[in-house]
Amino acid sequence: MSNQILRLQQIIGFDFLSLQKLALNFLLWEDSKFNFINFGVGNGKTLLCSTLAALFAKSSQSPVFIIGKNDHLILRDEKRFEQLVTSLSLNINVNQYEKKAGVYYLTQKFFESQLENQDILSIWEQSIVLIDEYDWILFDGSIQQMEKNLRFFNYAKRLVGFTGSTLSFKEANCLQIAFKSSEIIFPKLSSLIGDKRISLDQELVSTNQADFCKRIFDLSATFSKLTPVIIVAHQLYSIIENYFRKYSQIQFFSMKSVKGTKLEAQFDQLFASKNGEGQYGVFLLNEQQGRGTDLKTSHEIEFNGGLFLIVADVFSTRSTQQVIGRVGRLHRKGTYKQIIYKQGSKETVEQVITLHQQCLENEIHMKIAMLQTVLGCQPWCMNQLISEKFTSKAYDLDKSEIAFENSLLASKNNNENSSGKGLKQRLPQYISLKQLPLNEDETKETALKQTLKVQNYNSSIEFVEDQLEIVKEVILKTEEKDLSYVDFLNVKESSQGQEKIESESIIVNNKSNFGQDFQISTQSNDEVVNSNQGSKPSIQLKKISKQVKVDNHKKKIQEAPAIISRYGRMAGKRTEAPQRKLIENPKRLKQ
Repeated sequence: MSNQILRLQQIIGFDFLSLQKLALNFLLWEDSKFNFINFGVGNGKTLLCSTLAALFAKSSQSPVFIIGKNDHLILRDEKRFEQLVTSLSLNINVNQYEKKAGVYYLTQKFFESQLENQDILSIWEQSIVLIDEYDWILFDGSIQQMEKNLRFFNYAKRLVGFTGSTLSFKEANCLQIAFKSSEIIFPKLSSLIGDKRISLDQELVSTNQADFCKRIFDLSATFSKLTPVIIVAHQLYSIIENYFRKYSQIQFFSMKSVKGTKLEAQFDQLFASKNGEGQYGVFLLNEQQGRGTDLKTSHEIEFNGGLFLIVADVFSTRSTQQVIGRVGRLHRKGTYKQIIYKQGSKETVEQVITLHQQCLENEIHMKIAMLQTVLGCQPWCMNQLISEKFTSKAYDLDKSEIAFENSLLASKNNNENSSGKGLKQRLPQYISLKQLPLNEDETKETALKQTLKVQNYNSSIEFVEDQLEIVKEVILKTEEKDLSYVDFLNVKESSQGQEKIESESIIVNNKSNFGQDFQISTQSNDEVVNSNQGSKPSIQLKKISKQVKVDNHKKKIQEAPAIISRYGRMAGKRTEAPQRKLIENPKRLKQ
């Protein structure tokens, strides 16, 4: 363990848990620009985030930003860790920042208001940024706002995010697209030393709202004799609140209207107190408060079994995980139970919860899917994808094999094609860039002419495969004469009625201007044939491995010979996409 962590433990006054030490040491030695840590719920994530920020600020002597969800949580953490940060001779502030080394807490709302500020951008690029609950901050708000946030976080010198919830598949994809990084999932504390939380069976009340509220009231009255009771609700918050106010035998506190630091202050004052009958209080929280409020316990509460939590509504899976994480934190005891209401329902409680959660998560899923699409079209994401693609070993190609692809456009034969009279096939062409030096005008002109031949007569590997069907039509019965592929399928009839087919390839050795852009004009196949009848460029010939003979009067189909080109040996046939027959135009063959 590093000396920095030992010193922090002396300042704080207690030792870190083994899981926290593991995460701290990992992040102090890790040099990746982006790290996203799934630390589980109730494992001391807030403590880890603030102490790591102090270590980063001290070691780098640069600003460190902590982005939190709301004012209440940010003010709570700033107050809690102020002594730790100042003891390291560092600045600390809330929604304020400067270039001096320190820890600066920013709320999500304040952070988003500063995205257009050039002052924070100049500081941001030299700073380390930590996100507390990055799943809520990165994937919250409109699609446009989420894209802006993700782009701005990319500017940080280093980014570390913490969460306790499991990301969806779409959210993980967005992280990969925006940051080229994936979650690092640490083991849960409960998996190392056991889980002391107790989960009671779920209940479904289908009669009426009064029975639902009475069931919650009875459970609260029973457990409040031993421990404070926490009720978290959303849609039925007002109904539960009105029902509990009718009875005075228990201490009931509705916390919905309590904002910011007042919530922490009231909990510190009232949470562990008892009334005259020795009962603890019953606290009703909304969803946001239930997700983020730290609830302190005592030895007596721990001895009696820990806090008791009632989840009185159906939330998303992520919210439910964080609400349940309010009890049994840091390997403490706790009990929780979920009670839901659906009038007249004949389904099981598991079916009702699953169906409702699917409806909630489908809305989120569609929004994140749209975000994923938007990110895929953003230049700042595309540049990272291209950079990663061509620097990885999987895409580390030799420059001599880089291909330039060009697809021919419509020709003058389009009218014929549309009327069904003719078909001019146009396939992608692949031309080695090392073969085109482009030093002189004449060299350019020659290269372009030769390129046009390659384009129109498809000397690439794809065309050879397509032409196997055509070769079957012109197979010769004997192997007496050499046939070669001359001038890109310019067929010349010899005195014996035989034909030679020669293949050619363009070989230029000058590589000085490798990779330059050039224009390739498009012409029809007939135009290229006519333009090349009068002259032949200097070429190197490659021959077909078998000698064949043409018989124009008999169309007996035989197996195609193997074809050897610079791409290797190719054989086989393609049965899809009918091809033009070379022998259907005798005049063209004579030319």
